Order: sequence, then C-alpha cells, then structure tokens
Amino acid sequence: MIKTIRPGFTAAQVETALFSGADDLGAAGKDSTYGFGRLNAAAAIAAAGSVTQDTTAPTASIASPTGGTVSGSITVGVYASDNVGVARVELKANGRLVGSDTSTPFSFVWDTAQVTSGPATLSAVAYDAAGNSGLSIPVAVTVSNVSSDTVPPAAAIGS
Repeated sequence: MIKTIRPGFTAAQVETALFSGADDLGAAGKDSTYGFGRLNAAAAIAAAGSVTQDTTAPTASIASPTGGTVSGSITVGVYASDNVGVARVELKANGRLVGSDTSTPFSFVWDTAQVTSGPATLSAVAYDAAGNSGLSIPVAVTVSNVSSDTVPPAAAIGS
C-alpha cells in the first residue's frame, strides 16, 4: 500500500514508515519482546505521506594525493558529505575498484604495483542510504614503479 502512494520509496523508506506507524506495545519504543509494536497500516500510510524522499546526491573529493608522482603503497584520503549521511565511498584507479570504506575518515591504501607505470586516474564515488551517488573530480597521477637502483651488480670468478 505504501508503494502505491509513494512508488519512488526505497525499501529503507518503506521500513521507516512501517516502524513509525506501528502501535507501540510493551516498553516505550523498540523493545526485545514486541520490537516496534503491532503493524498499523493506516498509521504507516499516514507516516509515508510525511517521510521525505532523499534525492540529493552526496559529494566526494580526493583529498590526497592531489597529483604528482606516486609509487609503492600509498594512502588515498577522500572527503565525502551528504545532506542525510554517507553510507560508503568507493575508490577507483583507472576505473577499477581499489576498495570501499563505510566510515569517516574515508581512507584507502592503493598498491600502485597493481597498475602499469605511467599516467593513472583516481576517482571516488560516494553513496548515501537512498542509493544516490556522487562522483569526485578525477585526480591524475603518474605511477612510477621503476626501481631507482642504477648500480649494476658486481660479479667475480673465484677459481
């Protein structure tokens, strides 16, 4: 019934309306015996009318690195914000998923040895609980995984 009057509702929003409209039984609020209480369809539908749908996408930006040359394992920091809350942030290098983080500060360890030396692009995607997503401005870096050892090894024949 809720989806009939609010077809754009996510599962989480339907759940919120059901819990908000429940007849509280037992101890006040959610309890271990009755949970949120007894389902009250009329009250849940009324609650669905007052629940606002989150359509605002979160924002994401890569805090570090901001460019330059990188090598080895580096830490990538991401800032993310949303009008309701950020559920998770994903880091991508050259479009491939590096990792996902669900708590602030959003931080990732990127092993640059997993990509070919040369130009690389980092981007972050922030998601909120309503499923909205926001993509960061890409950050261009140069991966340099070439060893800096330029001294040739020494060898000698002993006999």
